[in-house]
Amino acid sequence: TAALHDGERVLASDSRVDARRHGELLLPAVDRVLAVAGVKLRDVTAVVVGTGPGPYTGLRVGLATADTFGLALDVPVHGLCTL
Repeated sequence: TAALHDGERVLASDSRVDARRHGELLLPAVDRVLAVAGVKLRDVTAVVVGTGPGPYTGLRVGLATADTFGLALDVPVHGLCTL
């Protein structure tokens, strides 16, 4: 799942379920969310990522992607437990 939030509401979200394709599905989902919301990636001010519980590979893909976005955009990355 990828979503964009403006601090008050969800602007757009996208969710796909396929336990074997986490890495293939995440970045296209981010692209779709940004396009639907009409927001450029450079305008993102923070990244929030689920820290579990969840499937190990899915968590690694999400955490690595969030960290990369945080570094590339120079924005904070926040972990969120989904319990």
